[in-house]
Order: sequence, then structure tokens, then C-alpha cells
Amino acid sequence: MEEKFVLKKPIKFEDIDYKELKVDFDKLTGQDIIAAEKEAQSLNNALMMMETSKIYQAIIFAKASGISVDAVMKFYAKDFTRATVKAQTFLMEDLEEEE
Repeated sequence: MEEKFVLKKPIKFEDIDYKELKVDFDKLTGQDIIAAEKEAQSLNNALMMMETSKIYQAIIFAKASGISVDAVMKFYAKDFTRATVKAQTFLMEDLEEEE
């Protein structure tokens, strides 16, 4: 399900103004998740629990919104936190239902 994500503090990244994004986590595939894990590991050489890693969550948010993770990393702190929490909620949602 696509939803609108409005940045409280818009940014400009690579000549694109980001004020609001369409985010659709449901469009992601297993391939997207694996690619995000590999990308997170390449950015952070430490072992990590992916679902709680801000880097991984930022990559997932970027994939769901169709922008580069570098743009997500430029979000101001509150917008970045809101974006990564949305990704974490998506990732953890089904896990909690199964328990």
C-alpha cells in the first residue's frame, strides 16, 4: 500500500528537491531485501541485526520510495528517524504477528 511521507524539513539532493515521497513497502521483493542486506554490509563492515540497523532501515526506505539511500542519509535527523522507524515497523510487523 502506497503512502505519502512528508519531510518536515525538505532537502535538495543532486538537484532534486525532496518535500514528499510516495512510499510503498509492499512492492518490495525478497531480492530487494537481500540486496539491501548486502548493501548494508558493504557500508558497515560489522555484523549486525539487520532489522534494527539504521543503515539497513534507510536502504529499505530508499527502495520502498524509489530514491537513493544517499538522499535518505541527507534527511534531517527527525525525518531520517521517522523514515527508518517506518522501515523498521514494516520489517518487524509480520514477525510480531507470528509469535
